[in-house]
Amino acid sequence: MPSPNNLRIISQNWADLATITASSTGGSTSPDNLKSDTKSLVWRSTTGTQASLILDFGVTRNIGGVALAFTNLPSSSATIRVVGYNTAPSFTGSALNVTGAAYNSGLVTCCPWNNLALPSWGTNPAGSSNYSYGGGTHARVWLSSANAATAVRYLGIEIADSTNTAGFIEVSRVIAGNFWSPTYNTGYGMQAGIKDLSEHVRTEGGDLLTRRGPRFRTLNFDLQWVTPSDRKELTRIFLGNGMPRPLFVSLFPDSTGVDEDFQREGIHQIYGKMVQVPGVSYTSFEVYSTNIELEEV
Repeated sequence: MPSPNNLRIISQNWADLATITASSTGGSTSPDNLKSDTKSLVWRSTTGTQASLILDFGVTRNIGGVALAFTNLPSSSATIRVVGYNTAPSFTGSALNVTGAAYNSGLVTCCPWNNLALPSWGTNPAGSSNYSYGGGTHARVWLSSANAATAVRYLGIEIADSTNTAGFIEVSRVIAGNFWSPTYNTGYGMQAGIKDLSEHVRTEGGDLLTRRGPRFRTLNFDLQWVTPSDRKELTRIFLGNGMPRPLFVSLFPDSTGVDEDFQREGIHQIYGKMVQVPGVSYTSFEVYSTNIELEEV
């Protein structure tokens, strides 16, 4: 069996097929924007410290992990509560009504590495204006194996951050699905990077100016000891997602302990697309290997 801390990949995002409602919505920022990979399309609440979402999948789904990609959560103490239901749930103000829940994750610190996020730009709080330039916190909660095995029709996501002074909670993308972990983890040598498409231009006066371009994260890692059963699942992911469909990948899920461990998790997670569909090498008897390279959406 895979170690509970091996890398995790969510390849099937059931949120794309769900009907999403919110405890509050500011302006024209529809909850339907949470199903788009365009970072500038966001959902915003009307309150700054707490908000909730309810996803109706239409049928029962196994959910092992929930991620919120590109958020304005400003604090490392921000929390998520994930609640699964088999009967239609409701809101209690900006919170979830947990009566009759099939499972309840409790309050989980969702982005303890938050000091890796970009600060506010001048008088504007961090948010959708800087998501294309390296900004935006990714929040996550991994459910226990018992919860992940529980199929539910409805999923509630309660977000809270008492230090949020923006006046609203903002999320660009929601990912909810079961995750896959390999039997043997990635080896050393994985690379988390940042690509900057800005260009330097030298003026006739000798000054160096920069034409600013978008900035995004990258992740590259090897799987050197792939079992036959893992090869089958990887092939399914490669065929099903290919280059067009994003993956949510975390190389160090649920890192705990000192602050550096939290930062390691934050740096080595990504919501992105494969740069190319990799091959799978047959390296020795019943052992396979592959390399996966991702770019942030």
